[in-house]
Amino acid sequence: MTDAHARPSARSVTWTVAEEPVGGAPARTLLAAYAQEVGAAIGEPPAALSGPGDDLVPPHGVFLVARLAGEPAGCAGVRLLDAGTAELKRLYVAGTARGTGLGRGLMAAAEEAARRLGAARLVLDTREELVAARRLYERCGYTEVPPYNANAMAGLWYARPLR
Repeated sequence: MTDAHARPSARSVTWTVAEEPVGGAPARTLLAAYAQEVGAAIGEPPAALSGPGDDLVPPHGVFLVARLAGEPAGCAGVRLLDAGTAELKRLYVAGTARGTGLGRGLMAAAEEAARRLGAARLVLDTREELVAARRLYERCGYTEVPPYNANAMAGLWYARPLR
């Protein structure tokens, strides 16, 4: 595990973010919750949003798990698309951790991970229905860009320079 981040949130709660294996039990649990929640929001079965594969592992990717009071409460994956661009995947904050600053913390940790992978830009795709996620991305300085992939599940694409 590398680079744990801890900071008190708006509710004076402490959370941490650290690299963990994407195949580990905390990651599997968080990714299942992500698929369930996003599936419900966009009207797709959770199986259509199955967890990411081997692309979120070193040396070209990383998976981050956030913990609130020691319990898994959120996650984010980062993978290199090319030498200068990384992609954010599967950002999720459990309902119990919303409003604690964990979303911004995961974004900051993902950006730091992308920098460590050598990226100068972080991109992501999302859906219009995911309003809270879109607001988070925009508050973190991401702007809409033309599609950078052919993801049929996406409707919006965002990017942010990292340097």
